[in-house]
Amino acid sequence: MIEQSQRQSIWSGTLRVFAAELLVVPTGLVIAIFLSRSLGPAGYGLYSLAAVLTLWLSNTIGAIFSRAIIKFVSEADDWRAIGATVLRWDSALALGAVLLVWSFAAPISRALGEPILTDY
Repeated sequence: MIEQSQRQSIWSGTLRVFAAELLVVPTGLVIAIFLSRSLGPAGYGLYSLAAVLTLWLSNTIGAIFSRAIIKFVSEADDWRAIGATVLRWDSALALGAVLLVWSFAAPISRALGEPILTDY
């Protein structure tokens, strides 16, 4: 049975996370307004394209391993060793993705018909 102090801690944490999530939309709007005014319509469009491509790659890497990670962590007696291994693999894959995007930035931008996208 959950004690009263644990229950209060759970509710307190839940409310803090909910309050933080409420800040996502206003913060995103402020950032979008600032970037669109700073970069202009064409620059903001190119920035958005670069951001979407980067987020897609990042989410794909995370999705590839998410089920396996959840399975191994839930079955382990001590999750710390698995967590350290996951962090090492994730860091290595992220570094590899950065190098891959960096090395193919010019061909990707040419394929999309936006040579200036290489800078973004």
